[in-house]
Amino acid sequence: MKNAFSLLELVISMIILGIIFIGISKLFYYFDRNYKNLNLFEKLYGLQNELYIHPNQKDIIIYNQHLKPINIKEYYLDDGLFKFKRLHIQDQNYNIYFSNE
Repeated sequence: MKNAFSLLELVISMIILGIIFIGISKLFYYFDRNYKNLNLFEKLYGLQNELYIHPNQKDIIIYNQHLKPINIKEYYLDDGLFKFKRLHIQDQNYNIYFSNE
């Protein structure tokens, strides 16, 4: 009877330890997934700041029959994962039409 009881204790303790280790492994999995998301947001904010510091530039001219040509300067930055663009109107007369308000 002594051997059967110690075998039963061993099986129960292994089951309890297995449940604990499964919980810990899921916890580390969620920590790793959240770290990857935070790393992605950090990369996103870094790229956004880089857009205002050292962007690539391209001039765009839009011709319309009712208006004079609209000169727009496009600032963009691409790292393969994200592509940011920012538009700036060269002619200040059109700022009223493209305001954020």
